[in-house]
Amino acid sequence: MESPRTRLLFRKSQSFRRTIRNEATAIILAGLLIGQMTGLRPARAAGLSAHVQPGRESSPTKFTSDLIERLASAGPDEQVRVVVELTGPAGDGLSVLLGAKGGRLRRIFRNLNCAVIEAPAGVISQIGELGEVGYASLDDSVASLGDLPGHIVTTTGASLVEDEHPSRGGDGGNLDGSGIGVAIIDSGIDSNHRAFRNDSAAGRTMVSVDFTGEHRTDDPYGHGTFVASLIAASAVLYGGRYAGIAPGTQLINLRALNSQGVGTVSSVMAALDWVMANRFRYNIRVVNLSIGTAAIQSYLNSPLCHSVRKLVDAGIVAVAAAGNDGKDGSGNKIYGAIHSPGNEPSALTVGAANTFGTDSRSDDVVTTYSSRGPTRSFWTDANQVKHYDNVVKPEIVAPGNKVIGAEAAHSQLVTSFPSLDTGLSSGGDSRMMYLSGTSVSAAITSGAVALLLQANPGLTPNLVKALLMYTAQPLAGFNMLEQGTGELNIAGGAMLAKLVRPDISNALPLGAPLLTTRFAPEPRTTIAGFSFPWSGEIILQQTFATGANLITRFQKIYLTAVLLGDGVALSDGVAVADLTLLTSGVALADSLPVSDGGPQGSGALFLPIAVLLSDGVALTDGVAMGDGVVTSDSVLLAEGRLVDAAVELQIVVNGDNTAFMK
Repeated sequence: MESPRTRLLFRKSQSFRRTIRNEATAIILAGLLIGQMTGLRPARAAGLSAHVQPGRESSPTKFTSDLIERLASAGPDEQVRVVVELTGPAGDGLSVLLGAKGGRLRRIFRNLNCAVIEAPAGVISQIGELGEVGYASLDDSVASLGDLPGHIVTTTGASLVEDEHPSRGGDGGNLDGSGIGVAIIDSGIDSNHRAFRNDSAAGRTMVSVDFTGEHRTDDPYGHGTFVASLIAASAVLYGGRYAGIAPGTQLINLRALNSQGVGTVSSVMAALDWVMANRFRYNIRVVNLSIGTAAIQSYLNSPLCHSVRKLVDAGIVAVAAAGNDGKDGSGNKIYGAIHSPGNEPSALTVGAANTFGTDSRSDDVVTTYSSRGPTRSFWTDANQVKHYDNVVKPEIVAPGNKVIGAEAAHSQLVTSFPSLDTGLSSGGDSRMMYLSGTSVSAAITSGAVALLLQANPGLTPNLVKALLMYTAQPLAGFNMLEQGTGELNIAGGAMLAKLVRPDISNALPLGAPLLTTRFAPEPRTTIAGFSFPWSGEIILQQTFATGANLITRFQKIYLTAVLLGDGVALSDGVAVADLTLLTSGVALADSLPVSDGGPQGSGALFLPIAVLLSDGVALTDGVAMGDGVVTSDSVLLAEGRLVDAAVELQIVVNGDNTAFMK
């Protein structure tokens, strides 16, 4: 672990300020989409369950600050492309303005109530006057983030719930994700790779759709194939050592990143819109987002976060990578670099753990590069005061360092960095490669979510998140802004999912029995001979809750169209339980701990909750947090990226330079 550092970690450098003005933001090769979406106004979009706090009801503008700056620097006839959130159906005002002034309506996302328009800067500056336009932001560039019964399947506990399933060569009927559709929004999938074939040569990919305009759905870049294999690779190769977490799932290949691993916010939103329209046809219950964009804009305003929220409210679990900006180029620890849509409260945001290649979890740690919370996306009031979201993220961590997965044919990643190839095979349809990053961790977690939903299709997205957080293993020596509640425990989560009653609905009264058994199971799991306690914790945005009633009694926060954090109310600046959504017997924490490996928040005090509730007043960029320094994506972009391209490349290629899986 790094030694405590209190000095400022960033410089104001004019040479870097071009980044925030550059509409095509730099790619994070380590596995994150980089872009910009800066928020000025809190907006409660139709159908969203955003918790708008007092004082956030008005705004001086409908434009994000990066769009304002772009318009100020552009000539009046320079073409600018923006994502527009509409207040209702697109009216005549917008189409007339665009038609008369040389603009174009490029796309309409009818299920998300958004549109993409391209027009001269002088025209874009006028759209804020239209009543049908709610909010507008730049359509930025995005990019990918970056063993026996296999090591990953064993160390996560997946083998304990899957071993007997036919997809793993067994005779029983245990979990493998069968019947669950998982949408992968990434760079495509090489469906010809043998990892996606079972013994009968049947494929795993149900449907493929391209949103890049390249008219192809394979994976010349090589990131999406790797991600998909961690979720659903079969056991036909290498004795099943590199099988996916949920090999029975049906994959939905939504290609939003092009041949260079780059896309746009609108291409990702187009994929999300497609998911919303086709979720019943393909039983899509999980969306994997091993991608991200710089989280400048508050989740209250972000079109990307709003789109994710709509899917979650529709019953789909959105799993997002936390990001790989946990340290700067000198190795100093950074807080506050969670990326979007991982900053969205309804998303299940995942950081990266390092297993050192051992099945036993006794030596597991959080990787040095995994992005830490709190979220530092913000909105700006009429007095130009920034108000930060300060949401505790990630929720959990999962293996993500030097993991082996499928290598796409002619992968650009491997062509550029041959050391990523494992050397296991010379055959083009069975090669395997290494990658590191939170995109790896998100994919593994998406597979875990599919197993829980197969075990109990009645689980809501909030309940899935709650079960995975409650059963996670606390990693000693790491605080909640680094690991959430702990490391993914599939065995514990799936066992608990099977016990949850299947009839979760609005009709269920608060405090009704949540389990189908009289008593809760022992809150402990043993994996590869190592026994550990469950965290017994559930993160509720700026605080966390403990208590057995979280799993024995129905909590209203487990319903759809609410946030887990809605169970917390503020009274004189203090977090208290909302007893219309939470039962008695649920305790709220007043500080975040550095875990000692024990349950229910045990460990030394790290940060008082009051600091996060202060809306950014007490926690500002450059402030030391004991063992690191707070920053935000606005600082990363405006004042010089703290993790430069060379560091990001090192992460995706090398990860943390430790022992690893073979």
